[in-house]
Amino acid sequence: AVAAGSLAIGRQLSLHCTMDDFVPQYLARIGLDRKAHGDLPRTLDTLAAVQLAHLRSIPFENIDVVLRRPIDMSVAAVFDKLVRSKRGGYCFEQNTLLMEALRHLGFKVAPVLARVRWNRPKDMDTLYTHLVLLVTPPTAAAAEAA
Repeated sequence: AVAAGSLAIGRQLSLHCTMDDFVPQYLARIGLDRKAHGDLPRTLDTLAAVQLAHLRSIPFENIDVVLRRPIDMSVAAVFDKLVRSKRGGYCFEQNTLLMEALRHLGFKVAPVLARVRWNRPKDMDTLYTHLVLLVTPPTAAAAEAA
């Protein structure tokens, strides 16, 4: 099921991919094919497994940013680039894909803008140029729903 506030519009991601195709193709891309791993319950172990598999399978890549190419941040475009074309992406692309996948796996996920502070003086303000995900633990999400 598509979570409220999902980036996808309707059930059609693109001409060649529906929401029903999204999860199996994503899981295959990160090496967690359901045929080999069975159903993925909404647990912290599943969250950790998906996150680790994503990190190991889809590289950070900012070639389009460096070449000043426009980047389409629609779920369909990100899916086509990172899953179908087997490319990597930068934090906004990576986390858009991961957020959509986690939502389809039943997790409650919210995108959060962040600042990169690495190698910066403590008193230096930086811009919000990074995207991170806030995932509500399954036990907390269940308690909120009750």
